[in-house]
This record gives sequence, C-alpha cells and structure tokens, in this order.
Amino acid sequence: MVFECQKCGQCCHQFSITLTLEDMNREPRLWQVAIPIQQVGNPKTRAYMAEKKHTWVIGKSHSGSACPFLAPNNDCMIYETRPQICRDYPQGAKCIREMQ
Repeated sequence: MVFECQKCGQCCHQFSITLTLEDMNREPRLWQVAIPIQQVGNPKTRAYMAEKKHTWVIGKSHSGSACPFLAPNNDCMIYETRPQICRDYPQGAKCIREMQ
C-alpha cells in the first residue's frame, strides 16, 4: 500500500522527532533545535532513542507544539533533507490521522 500524505500536520505535532548524527549532518539547521538525549524528560522517548541509537530530538517550545520546520500550510520546510524518521513515516500502512 502506498501512503499519500494528506498534509494534516498531525504527525509533526504529536510525535517526538528523534535524530541521528546522519540526520544532523544532512540538515545543519537541526543543530539549532536539537536537544541531547540526556535532556529528554519523557522516559519512553529516551528508551526509544537509546534503542534506535538516536542521540538528539527536535526541541519543541512546549507540549503539543509542532516541529519548528512545519510551515503554516503544513508543508515541511526541510523536506529534501528531513530526518530519517520523517522519511520512514508511516512505518505501517496507516497515518496517525487514520488511527484516531
């Protein structure tokens, strides 16, 4: 099944966007918003990051806020160089919008 993004932006609001060194080097602007794993407060996010060997996460200004690279029209402003976790989404056949 091919996934077609509906540009609702929900995934960019609700998920922690974890980062690898490769992500950071591919898109240098990530260095400005990245938080190291040691500063992540959510233990489930930290455990996921450790398991996947993701050592940074995109910082959000407050709970529920969007990725800082999400444009007002729900386009990704760094689409060509977006993190691998964003490239792989959705891992299954359904988007978060369809799961609600």
